Parts: sequence; C-alpha cells; structure tokens
Amino acid sequence: MTGSSGFRRTRPTAVGDWRERAECARFYAASPVWADRMWTFEDSAGEDPVDPVYRTMARRICGSCPVRLECLADATAGGVQYGLFGGFRRNQRRALGNMAESDGVTVYSRSGGELDARIHEFRDWLRAHPDALERVESEEHRLKQARRRAQRRRGMPDNRAFGQSTGDMPALFQ
Repeated sequence: MTGSSGFRRTRPTAVGDWRERAECARFYAASPVWADRMWTFEDSAGEDPVDPVYRTMARRICGSCPVRLECLADATAGGVQYGLFGGFRRNQRRALGNMAESDGVTVYSRSGGELDARIHEFRDWLRAHPDALERVESEEHRLKQARRRAQRRRGMPDNRAFGQSTGDMPALFQ
C-alpha cells in the first residue's frame, strides 16, 4: 500500500506493477483519508493508534488481496517502517523476514543482494511457507490477549472501541 503521507517508498513503479492489482488501490484512490486511517498511521514504537475497526477492515481487505505476498515481500525487503502491508504490521513483517533469513533467504539489505531479487526470493519463500504467516498472526493475537488480560488485572482500560474498560461494561458484554 502506498500512502499520501510522504513517508512512503519512492521506488518507481514498473508498467504492470503488482500495485495496480492491489485491493487497497481501489479504496485508496477513492479516499486517501480513509486509506491512511486504515493502512498507514503507526508510531515509531510500533504502537497502533488506529481505531481497531479500521485496522480490522484493512486486514480483511489485505487477506483477500491477490497480490498480498508481493506487497508483504516488497515492504519487508524494502525496509518500510510504518503501516500495514499485506495485512502485517512492521514487527510482524520483521518476524517473517527473520524466519526467512534463518532459512537462508536474503531479505534485508545488510545481507546483500539487489532489492528486486530479495523481494522475489522472499515472496517465493512466503508462498512456500504459508504456515509462517499463520504462526506470526496467531502469535500477535496471543500477545494482544495477554496484554488485555494484564490491563484488566491492573484495572486499566483495554483500548477497545469507545474507550470503556471491561469493568465498566454491563455483564452482558463481558
């Protein structure tokens, strides 16, 4: 996903580039403001201040995108620091890149190799290892649940929609 915020990749796009087939391109072209709220805003610490509803919508769009792996490989190998690409945040992309590197795939520039070659090699690794995508997604879900449980134990709001803590919610919703 490319954004209008100015911090996006500046690599030129080739004719017939995968970005033209991306599901997010339709949404982004229609409304850059909504697309930025769904795919981009993320602070340098990797926190996600985006409304969870928008982020969930974006992940679902990415999940059904025909060029999801190309997007994910491009962002990971290209070192994109912010935003959601292929349905994954920066820390998740880094985990996938590290898995691939441990399998001998050159993903990061510190490992050498030209960017396009690294992108293609990583994309091919992702295609061959769909279980790695599932592991990273399930680990992220497990960590979120653990953070929510810890916040509840401390009596802090759990950052759900409307800013209500579970202690303030009626028993029907707990």
